Amino acid sequence: MKKKNLGRIERRDGLWAGIETRWLDLYFHRRAKKGFSAVRKVSADDEWLAEAYMETDYSNLTEKDFAQVVHNYYAYLIMRTKSEEDDNPVSTDDWGEFKVEELFVVKKGKRLTKEDQTDGETPYVGAIDSNNGVSNYIGQQAKHMGGTISLSYNGSVGEAFYQPEPFWATDDVNVFYPKQGTRLNQWTALFICTILRQEKYRYSYGRKWILESMKDTTIRLPKTKDGKPDWDEMERIIKALPYGDRF
Repeated sequence: MKKKNLGRIERRDGLWAGIETRWLDLYFHRRAKKGFSAVRKVSADDEWLAEAYMETDYSNLTEKDFAQVVHNYYAYLIMRTKSEEDDNPVSTDDWGEFKVEELFVVKKGKRLTKEDQTDGETPYVGAIDSNNGVSNYIGQQAKHMGGTISLSYNGSVGEAFYQPEPFWATDDVNVFYPKQGTRLNQWTALFICTILRQEKYRYSYGRKWILESMKDTTIRLPKTKDGKPDWDEMERIIKALPYGDRF
Protein backbone atom coordinates (compact mmCIF):
# COMPACT_ATOMS: atom_id res chain seq x y z
CA MET A 1 0.00 0.00 0.00
CA LYS A 2 1.06 3.63 -0.45
CA LYS A 3 1.55 5.94 2.52
CA LYS A 4 2.41 9.62 2.53
CA ASN A 5 6.17 10.30 2.91
CA LEU A 6 6.89 6.56 3.02
CA GLY A 7 5.95 5.38 -0.47
CA ARG A 8 4.93 1.75 -0.81
CA ILE A 9 4.85 -0.14 2.47
CA GLU A 10 3.52 -3.51 3.59
CA ARG A 11 -0.13 -3.72 4.57
CA ARG A 12 0.93 -5.98 7.41
CA ASP A 13 4.29 -7.20 8.68
CA GLY A 14 5.71 -10.19 6.84
CA LEU A 15 3.38 -9.96 3.85
CA TRP A 16 6.08 -9.11 1.32
CA ALA A 17 8.43 -11.78 2.64
CA GLY A 18 5.88 -14.47 1.80
CA ILE A 19 5.25 -13.07 -1.69
CA GLU A 20 8.97 -12.76 -2.39
CA THR A 21 9.59 -16.37 -1.37
CA ARG A 22 6.84 -17.62 -3.69
CA TRP A 23 8.06 -15.56 -6.64
CA LEU A 24 11.67 -16.64 -6.25
CA ASP A 25 10.68 -20.30 -5.90
CA LEU A 26 8.61 -20.17 -9.07
CA TYR A 27 11.32 -18.27 -10.93
CA PHE A 28 14.22 -20.55 -10.06
CA HIS A 29 12.17 -23.70 -10.68
CA ARG A 30 10.62 -22.27 -13.87
CA ARG A 31 7.10 -23.17 -12.81
CA ALA A 32 3.84 -21.50 -13.80
CA LYS A 33 1.15 -20.89 -11.19
CA LYS A 34 -2.41 -19.93 -12.15
CA GLY A 35 -3.10 -16.26 -11.58
CA PHE A 36 0.43 -15.69 -10.24
CA SER A 37 3.12 -16.51 -12.79
CA ALA A 38 3.70 -17.76 -16.33
CA VAL A 39 6.46 -19.45 -18.30
CA ARG A 40 6.58 -18.24 -21.89
CA LYS A 41 9.21 -17.53 -24.52
CA VAL A 42 8.55 -14.10 -26.00
CA SER A 43 9.98 -12.15 -28.90
CA ALA A 44 10.41 -8.45 -29.45
CA ASP A 45 6.96 -8.33 -31.04
CA ASP A 46 5.19 -10.00 -28.12
CA GLU A 47 3.71 -8.39 -25.02
CA TRP A 48 6.20 -8.43 -22.18
CA LEU A 49 3.84 -8.47 -19.22
CA ALA A 50 3.35 -11.82 -17.46
CA GLU A 51 -0.39 -11.15 -17.00
CA ALA A 52 -0.88 -11.59 -20.73
CA TYR A 53 0.14 -15.25 -20.49
CA MET A 54 -1.14 -16.29 -17.06
CA GLU A 55 -3.91 -18.84 -16.75
CA THR A 56 -6.87 -17.54 -14.77
CA ASP A 57 -7.18 -19.13 -11.34
CA TYR A 58 -10.79 -20.16 -10.70
CA SER A 59 -10.00 -22.07 -7.52
CA ASN A 60 -11.09 -19.14 -5.34
CA LEU A 61 -14.36 -18.53 -7.19
CA THR A 62 -17.33 -18.75 -4.80
CA GLU A 63 -21.06 -18.11 -4.84
CA LYS A 64 -20.30 -14.83 -3.06
CA ASP A 65 -18.67 -13.52 -6.25
CA PHE A 66 -21.86 -14.12 -8.22
CA ALA A 67 -24.02 -12.76 -5.41
CA GLN A 68 -22.04 -9.50 -5.36
CA VAL A 69 -22.70 -8.95 -9.06
CA VAL A 70 -26.40 -9.67 -8.55
CA HIS A 71 -26.54 -7.26 -5.59
CA ASN A 72 -24.85 -4.51 -7.56
CA TYR A 73 -27.22 -4.95 -10.49
CA TYR A 74 -30.22 -5.05 -8.15
CA ALA A 75 -29.09 -1.80 -6.50
CA TYR A 76 -28.67 -0.23 -9.95
CA LEU A 77 -32.20 -1.22 -10.97
CA ILE A 78 -33.67 0.20 -7.77
CA MET A 79 -31.84 3.50 -8.18
CA ARG A 80 -32.87 3.77 -11.84
CA THR A 81 -36.50 2.79 -11.37
CA LYS A 82 -38.94 5.66 -11.12
CA SER A 83 -42.65 5.02 -11.12
CA GLU A 84 -45.18 7.62 -12.19
CA GLU A 85 -46.30 7.93 -8.56
CA ASP A 86 -42.86 8.67 -7.09
CA ASP A 87 -43.35 12.44 -6.85
CA ASN A 88 -47.00 12.42 -5.92
CA PRO A 89 -47.76 13.60 -2.37
CA VAL A 90 -49.16 11.06 0.08
CA SER A 91 -52.34 12.19 1.76
CA THR A 92 -52.17 11.89 5.55
CA ASP A 93 -55.54 13.53 6.24
CA ASP A 94 -57.09 10.29 7.46
CA TRP A 95 -54.09 9.19 9.45
CA GLY A 96 -53.93 9.21 13.22
CA GLU A 97 -51.39 10.56 15.68
CA PHE A 98 -49.40 8.22 17.91
CA LYS A 99 -46.67 8.74 20.47
CA VAL A 100 -43.51 6.74 19.85
CA GLU A 101 -43.69 5.33 23.38
CA GLU A 102 -47.18 3.95 22.65
CA LEU A 103 -45.70 1.69 20.00
CA PHE A 104 -42.09 1.11 21.05
CA VAL A 105 -39.77 0.64 23.98
CA VAL A 106 -36.77 2.85 23.25
CA LYS A 107 -33.37 1.67 24.50
CA LYS A 108 -29.99 3.37 24.36
CA GLY A 109 -26.98 2.07 22.53
CA LYS A 110 -23.60 1.54 24.20
CA ARG A 111 -20.28 3.10 23.34
CA LEU A 112 -17.52 0.88 21.98
CA THR A 113 -14.34 2.66 20.92
CA LYS A 114 -12.52 1.78 17.73
CA GLU A 115 -9.58 0.58 19.77
CA ASP A 116 -11.76 -1.90 21.67
CA GLN A 117 -13.51 -3.31 18.61
CA THR A 118 -12.39 -6.71 17.33
CA ASP A 119 -12.95 -8.23 13.89
CA GLY A 120 -16.09 -10.29 13.49
CA GLU A 121 -19.57 -10.60 11.99
CA THR A 122 -21.73 -8.56 14.38
CA PRO A 123 -23.10 -5.41 12.69
CA TYR A 124 -21.94 -2.27 14.50
CA VAL A 125 -24.56 0.44 13.95
CA GLY A 126 -23.21 3.97 14.16
CA ALA A 127 -24.62 7.46 13.66
CA ILE A 128 -24.16 7.46 9.88
CA ASP A 129 -26.58 8.02 7.02
CA SER A 130 -25.68 5.12 4.72
CA ASN A 131 -25.16 1.33 4.58
CA ASN A 132 -28.24 0.79 6.77
CA GLY A 133 -26.37 2.51 9.58
CA VAL A 134 -23.75 -0.27 9.77
CA SER A 135 -20.30 1.30 10.08
CA ASN A 136 -18.35 -1.85 10.88
CA TYR A 137 -18.55 -5.55 11.73
CA ILE A 138 -17.16 -6.52 15.12
CA GLY A 139 -16.31 -9.61 17.12
CA GLN A 140 -18.22 -8.56 20.23
CA GLN A 141 -21.57 -10.16 20.95
CA ALA A 142 -24.66 -8.26 19.79
CA LYS A 143 -26.36 -6.01 22.35
CA HIS A 144 -29.68 -5.60 20.54
CA MET A 145 -32.15 -7.94 18.89
CA GLY A 146 -32.92 -7.99 15.20
CA GLY A 147 -36.39 -6.99 14.05
CA THR A 148 -35.92 -3.53 15.55
CA ILE A 149 -35.31 0.04 14.35
CA SER A 150 -32.15 2.06 14.99
CA LEU A 151 -32.42 5.85 15.18
CA SER A 152 -29.43 8.17 15.60
CA TYR A 153 -29.73 11.20 17.85
CA ASN A 154 -26.16 12.44 17.35
CA GLY A 155 -23.89 12.59 14.31
CA SER A 156 -26.28 12.08 11.38
CA VAL A 157 -29.31 12.97 13.50
CA GLY A 158 -32.64 11.35 12.64
CA GLU A 159 -31.39 8.53 10.41
CA ALA A 160 -33.70 5.56 10.97
CA PHE A 161 -32.94 2.05 9.73
CA TYR A 162 -34.59 -1.34 10.06
CA GLN A 163 -32.13 -3.83 11.56
CA PRO A 164 -33.05 -7.39 10.53
CA GLU A 165 -30.38 -9.18 12.59
CA PRO A 166 -28.85 -8.83 16.06
CA PHE A 167 -26.41 -5.91 16.30
CA TRP A 168 -24.46 -3.55 18.53
CA ALA A 169 -25.58 0.09 18.52
CA THR A 170 -23.21 2.89 19.47
CA ASP A 171 -24.18 5.31 22.22
CA ASP A 172 -25.21 7.86 19.55
CA VAL A 173 -28.05 5.54 18.52
CA ASN A 174 -31.29 4.52 20.21
CA VAL A 175 -33.11 1.29 19.40
CA PHE A 176 -36.88 0.87 18.99
CA TYR A 177 -38.28 -2.43 20.27
CA PRO A 178 -41.88 -3.09 19.21
CA LYS A 179 -44.39 -3.30 22.04
CA GLN A 180 -47.13 -5.91 22.09
CA GLY A 181 -49.55 -5.07 19.30
CA THR A 182 -46.91 -3.33 17.18
CA ARG A 183 -46.55 -5.47 14.07
CA LEU A 184 -43.03 -4.80 12.91
CA ASN A 185 -41.72 -6.58 9.84
CA GLN A 186 -39.44 -5.33 7.06
CA TRP A 187 -42.30 -3.55 5.29
CA THR A 188 -43.94 -1.84 8.25
CA ALA A 189 -40.50 -1.02 9.66
CA LEU A 190 -39.46 0.73 6.46
CA PHE A 191 -42.70 2.68 6.58
CA ILE A 192 -41.99 3.74 10.19
CA CYS A 193 -38.39 4.66 9.29
CA THR A 194 -39.69 6.97 6.55
CA ILE A 195 -42.06 8.66 8.99
CA LEU A 196 -39.39 9.06 11.69
CA ARG A 197 -37.07 10.73 9.19
CA GLN A 198 -39.65 13.45 8.68
CA GLU A 199 -38.74 14.69 12.17
CA LYS A 200 -35.08 15.27 11.31
CA TYR A 201 -35.59 18.99 10.69
CA ARG A 202 -36.22 19.58 14.41
CA TYR A 203 -32.82 18.37 15.53
CA SER A 204 -29.16 19.09 14.89
CA TYR A 205 -25.75 18.95 16.53
CA GLY A 206 -26.89 21.75 18.83
CA ARG A 207 -30.30 20.21 19.62
CA LYS A 208 -30.06 16.49 20.26
CA TRP A 209 -32.97 14.12 19.82
CA ILE A 210 -32.52 12.81 23.35
CA LEU A 211 -34.18 9.66 24.67
CA GLU A 212 -37.08 11.37 26.47
CA SER A 213 -37.84 13.60 23.48
CA MET A 214 -37.74 10.57 21.21
CA LYS A 215 -40.25 8.70 23.35
CA ASP A 216 -42.53 11.75 23.40
CA THR A 217 -42.38 12.30 19.64
CA THR A 218 -45.75 12.25 17.89
CA ILE A 219 -45.89 10.64 14.46
CA ARG A 220 -48.74 10.25 11.99
CA LEU A 221 -49.66 6.79 10.68
CA PRO A 222 -52.52 5.19 8.77
CA LYS A 223 -55.23 4.15 11.23
CA THR A 224 -58.02 1.62 11.31
CA LYS A 225 -61.67 2.47 11.96
CA ASP A 226 -61.14 1.88 15.68
CA GLY A 227 -58.21 4.32 15.74
CA LYS A 228 -55.34 1.86 15.93
CA PRO A 229 -52.29 1.81 13.61
CA ASP A 230 -53.23 0.20 10.30
CA TRP A 231 -50.30 -2.16 9.81
CA ASP A 232 -51.88 -3.76 6.75
CA GLU A 233 -52.05 -0.38 4.99
CA MET A 234 -48.45 0.45 5.85
CA GLU A 235 -47.33 -2.88 4.45
CA ARG A 236 -49.43 -2.38 1.32
CA ILE A 237 -47.89 1.04 0.65
CA ILE A 238 -44.32 -0.27 0.82
CA LYS A 239 -45.06 -3.39 -1.21
CA ALA A 240 -46.67 -1.25 -3.93
CA LEU A 241 -43.37 0.58 -4.52
CA PRO A 242 -40.90 -0.63 -7.18
CA TYR A 243 -39.17 -3.74 -5.77
CA GLY A 244 -40.97 -3.18 -2.47
CA ASP A 245 -42.43 -6.69 -2.50
CA ARG A 246 -39.12 -8.47 -3.13
CA PHE A 247 -37.47 -8.40 0.28
